[in-house]
Amino acid sequence: MKPSHLLVLILLFIAGGKVYAQSDTLIYKNKDKVVCKVIEINDTDIRYKKLSNLNGPIYSIDKIKISEIHLSNGEVEIIVPDEMSANSAQEILDKRRVIKFEPFGLVGGRVVLGYEKVLKVGINLEVKAGYVNSSIGYKGYTNYFTQGAFIKPGIKFLLGTDYYYKGVKYTHPLRGHYIRFDGLFSFFTIHDIQANIYNPVYGYQVYNGKTDQREIAYGMLINYGRQIILGNIVTLDYFVGVGIAGHSTSYTDNSVAVYRNYDMSNNRYFSHTQIGSLPIAFNGGLALGVLLR
Repeated sequence: MKPSHLLVLILLFIAGGKVYAQSDTLIYKNKDKVVCKVIEINDTDIRYKKLSNLNGPIYSIDKIKISEIHLSNGEVEIIVPDEMSANSAQEILDKRRVIKFEPFGLVGGRVVLGYEKVLKVGINLEVKAGYVNSSIGYKGYTNYFTQGAFIKPGIKFLLGTDYYYKGVKYTHPLRGHYIRFDGLFSFFTIHDIQANIYNPVYGYQVYNGKTDQREIAYGMLINYGRQIILGNIVTLDYFVGVGIAGHSTSYTDNSVAVYRNYDMSNNRYFSHTQIGSLPIAFNGGLALGVLLR
């Protein structure tokens, strides 16, 4: 190698070493690294140039995506997320499923669990299932042991009232006001209903018997609600709904049922409530959830 060529290589090596020594390093939250020259750090962005083209364009990245900045002078800046910033919701954009529980359902003798999943931004699938057992909660709504279950599959449409201000994007596809369309199907048995049979011919009660009353209810509901996200971990969902529903009744001992029909005077079918004999259904509730990836 000619001495002139060797000198050029040495100069290039020295120049490259100086450039690298003056470089900064951005460390992403997923541990990826970018070696660059930081130009500016503000409240929302980090602006930098590529080390290979310091005379080229300036690039920008959301500050919330970075965990640390290692500066060329040896200083290390730790990026602390602002909990009050709308941008902080980006941290959970990869969490698009929720397991839910309705705590107040226990008061009404039911255990209600739900599952919600993002189908695409603005449209979610949500399914609720409940186990009915009158021995769990408040006993005032019936004097008889009642047991059964229900399921409510639904499609949720976000109304788009919550946005991430920069670029006008949704903060999270599980957050915001919504309209949800639910189907409903419930079935339960009221056990050992006591009935005194009244004989209209003789004018007195002639028999005391028991029967199980079996109820099947079905219908559709339209719900309006809002779901918020707390601490990037927990969801809080509250809603009210109205719709139409019907039901059918059967008995294990029809001879008893002929004279005494435990007619569900409170019209409470666990998945919903009705008023009198009208086919109008109501429901409402509050659910707590845990976000999943």
